[in-house]
Amino acid sequence: MSPLFPAASGHAQAALIIFALTYLVLGFGSLPPLRIDRTGATLIGATAMVGLDVLTPHQAAAAIDFHTLALLFGMMILVAHLRLAGFFAWIDTRLMG
Repeated sequence: MSPLFPAASGHAQAALIIFALTYLVLGFGSLPPLRIDRTGATLIGATAMVGLDVLTPHQAAAAIDFHTLALLFGMMILVAHLRLAGFFAWIDTRLMG
């Protein structure tokens, strides 16, 4: 038992450590010693959660919200087409004069 979290189980402590390390890598991943992008950091964090038995593979799969992924994918397609059409450059010239 940890003096900082006396009631925390080993899984809870592992989850907290993985979560904190993942966020540190998200914040400082672009620094030269690390060179890990946000996608890589989250993938490593998720793999560590399953690998250290904090989550079962079934729990990890159940945590994925496919509606949100579909929304994000659709927004990425929309923004890509708007950029190719010159919409953002047009808005920039209209707003900035």
